[in-house]
Amino acid sequence: MRVLTATFAFNEGEKIRRTLARHPSARSYDLLVLDDGSTDGAVSDVDGGVIVLRNERNLGIGASMKRVFEYALENGYEVLVIQAGNDKDDPLEIPALLAPIVSGVADFVQGSRYLGGGGFGNMPKYRVLGTRVIHPVVFSIAARKRVTESTNGFRAFRTALLRDGRINWRQAWLDRYELEPYLLLKAITLGYRHCEVPVTKIYPRLRLVEHSPAGRLSWIGNQKMITATRVPFVDLRVQHAALAASIEPAIREVCEHGDFILGAAVARFEAEYATYIGTRHAIGVASGLDAIELALRAHDIGPGDEVITVANTFIATVLAILAAGARPVLVDASAESYNLDAAAVAAAITPRTRAIVPVHLYGQPADLDAITALARRHNLVMIEDAAQAHGSRYKGRRIGLFGHAAAFSFYPSKNLGAYGDGGMVVTNDDRVAEKVRLLRNCGQRVKYYHSVVGTNSRLDTLQAAILRVKLPHLDTWNAARRQHAAAYSSRLPSHVHTPATLPDVEHVFHLYVIETDRRDALQESLTARNIQTGIHYPVPIHLQEACVHLGYKAGEFPVTERAAQRILSLPMYPELSPDQIDYVVEAVNG
Repeated sequence: MRVLTATFAFNEGEKIRRTLARHPSARSYDLLVLDDGSTDGAVSDVDGGVIVLRNERNLGIGASMKRVFEYALENGYEVLVIQAGNDKDDPLEIPALLAPIVSGVADFVQGSRYLGGGGFGNMPKYRVLGTRVIHPVVFSIAARKRVTESTNGFRAFRTALLRDGRINWRQAWLDRYELEPYLLLKAITLGYRHCEVPVTKIYPRLRLVEHSPAGRLSWIGNQKMITATRVPFVDLRVQHAALAASIEPAIREVCEHGDFILGAAVARFEAEYATYIGTRHAIGVASGLDAIELALRAHDIGPGDEVITVANTFIATVLAILAAGARPVLVDASAESYNLDAAAVAAAITPRTRAIVPVHLYGQPADLDAITALARRHNLVMIEDAAQAHGSRYKGRRIGLFGHAAAFSFYPSKNLGAYGDGGMVVTNDDRVAEKVRLLRNCGQRVKYYHSVVGTNSRLDTLQAAILRVKLPHLDTWNAARRQHAAAYSSRLPSHVHTPATLPDVEHVFHLYVIETDRRDALQESLTARNIQTGIHYPVPIHLQEACVHLGYKAGEFPVTERAAQRILSLPMYPELSPDQIDYVVEAVNG
């Protein structure tokens, strides 16, 4: 996808130089500056990698944009990003503007200072009143769609809009500031997919002379404000902005119906998720932890039983086994995949073993052939912990089809995440499905008639409505994650151990986890460069204070313990941009 970013200058002085300088040197778009008849010479010596167009005299912003539009169409650009040249827009937010278009869910993306996560710095109060209240209200009425921003020129859109004869942007009356709201209004009213993403605008507190020491200090302060945390570990705001136009009506529908507990959206999402996985049943519950617990209880696993799982996992896996009343038996991980080591499972089976819980850690399926064979040989129940593996496959089949049941989490940062906690049990066993439905709803089939000792663990209708909107995008998001992982793996240095993808699996890279001898130093270095990272997990289960009673000692699981000292998770989410990946790779290599 060819992208052109255009910025505009009319006697902007140092501001246009700083605007251009803050664009990454390695970027996924072409950069153009249009000099609208400036007399200050500020654009006379720009970097050779920047395209420069010049008007002989000042024509106005609308006329200048029209010239850029013509240039973009003539040169085959598919997407155009518009940015002011007055040093108030942050070029490092361009990936957020592009993400909804690249992912195929928007045609016009408007940067908004007034969405959560956006900002307008020291904007004068009278301008806040106009741009935050008056203009959006008037524009929303005209567009028949609620918007939070209509005057900010920081935006991205498909150039296909410019070829639409119904959008007559060449009219002479649009040569000034009228062109920007005109284009936005036409895009919305003609049915183009529109969304907003949060952006920041910086307004300096004082009008200082640019070349004075005080002016330089003001610039440094503003630069620090603008560039804080440029590569987040996960960016949930970008995904919401791309889907907000679909999610908000779904939430509104639930509120209008008032069926907040086990409402219609829950049943619909359960059916859709079961179809996606390929099972007969999917039962929504309150969390991934509850999904494992209820799946175990539905198989009558409890006190006196042993359940084998891996020491290298999030503690919820073990807490679920404990909640069911059984004893967790931990085994070490495979050094290659960090997943359950099948040979270690075989060695841990005793007459009290009732179940195995393999964890598909980081989005990669465990060695299911070997583990399934062990479960069958010893007549054991197998519950897949698929909390991090939505959509992954093993030998062509979806994860969730291999065990007696599987448990998924919809924690917000998961590959398929809700706007709060949520979980799902999937199974082909009718009896197990019926029992999970009983257990999740206080043990009742009919209200106030309780046949078993259940619990309160129901997927909220609001969360189900949101997940229904997201589910059709899951495979596309997973493909983007794999693409990002390949970009990382092909370019990270040899002293960093990159994750291995095992044969016959389709990894979905919930996390991209590297291993290095200098983990802590590397994490500190990345943090200093505004790159967020994580450690999954810093303290193994058997060394957690909460699990002391299990009786394990340091040294019992060497692979897991070594990993805890060396692993580091790099930023990973579908909307991650090539520029952000370039920046992370450069920082790790440095």
